[in-house]
Amino acid sequence: HSVDARLALNSLDEIAMHNCTVIDDYVDKIEPLKKGIQIFLKSKKELIFDKVILAAGSGSSRILRNSPINTDNIPLCFNGVGSALEIFSELNYLNKLETKHILRSPNRGGTCGIHMVQRSNSIYVGASSVVTDINLKSPRLGSVETLIKGAKNELGLGDILRQSMNILTGYRPISQDAVPVFGEFNSDLFLSYGHKRDGFTWAPFLSEIIENWINDENYNYEFGKYLELCD
Repeated sequence: HSVDARLALNSLDEIAMHNCTVIDDYVDKIEPLKKGIQIFLKSKKELIFDKVILAAGSGSSRILRNSPINTDNIPLCFNGVGSALEIFSELNYLNKLETKHILRSPNRGGTCGIHMVQRSNSIYVGASSVVTDINLKSPRLGSVETLIKGAKNELGLGDILRQSMNILTGYRPISQDAVPVFGEFNSDLFLSYGHKRDGFTWAPFLSEIIENWINDENYNYEFGKYLELCD
């Protein structure tokens, strides 16, 4: 089954609302204080919090660069522009594409393989990735071509060229060495970004660690426990 991102975010709001504040604004910089952290917003507002989780994807590097914080040992994060296809039939005489399983080809270097997931009235085919420090807002033609060829040749979706499609595009932030930046920077600031394609996969692990950090509880990085869940 695929996960509806909106349901996941609504769930996060319910969990976080009692001891977290979610700011829907553009953050210019953050500045450590003797007690807590001050946040400077583009709307000219200034807010102070006891603790801050910096999870702004590729924007995290910009915020840190603008801030009076020593970031010499923190890898930069770049935009990875990911593309996927939503394929469906607009013509009645075409057979609707259906699958009872998630089909997936092997990984291709730094990006995941071609995978196909059933949606209610369509097939989702993903995903491509272009790593860039430019804020691209549209998919590359080569990325779309790769997805179509992969669906046809690797996943056996032979009727794909007769179907209609929507092109889905979004950022897949990635660090310089492709390893996520995750952990306690100090007792007031926690960093979590650069997960590229694995944010949802690692969400249970990340949320447990962050929850314990917010509540000042001891925590251990039990990677093995979560790797077993990904088997």
